Amino acid sequence: MGILILTLTLAVATMTSGFDRGIDVSHHNGDVTWEKVKSTGIKFAVAKASEGNHMEDSKFVVNFNGMKKNGIQAGAYHYLRGGQTAESQVAKIKAVLQKVSFDPDKDVLVIDVEEKGNEKVKSAGIKFAVAKASEGNHMEDSKFVVNFNGMK
Repeated sequence: MGILILTLTLAVATMTSGFDRGIDVSHHNGDVTWEKVKSTGIKFAVAKASEGNHMEDSKFVVNFNGMKKNGIQAGAYHYLRGGQTAESQVAKIKAVLQKVSFDPDKDVLVIDVEEKGNEKVKSAGIKFAVAKASEGNHMEDSKFVVNFNGMK
């Protein structure tokens, strides 16, 4: 079983030259007008769902539902925190995703792993992947994306 690892930053993921364009959003973006987003040609988006084992993004439900309502390929992302158990973070993600109509066959889950200010994140990332694999998740397919940002 392999893990799909992408090196990308979850800022604004704008792709050109024939590729679809997408964005990521969180509570930091305030209220998003998804009709306007759709009209600009955005095809996919990921909304921050959770962080660590304690934080749920206050705009996640509204953002995720807005994407779906407007025909934008929907995704959710979890900001992985080192120093917190993988199991507690998996539990947090599951709890938050249950608040929306997340479809693992159609929607995308991104794990945002950043090293800056997170000295224990490599270990947490590995433990997280093992925890997900032990649950029988198929991390080698395109529905489970791990974002290792700046890790060498």
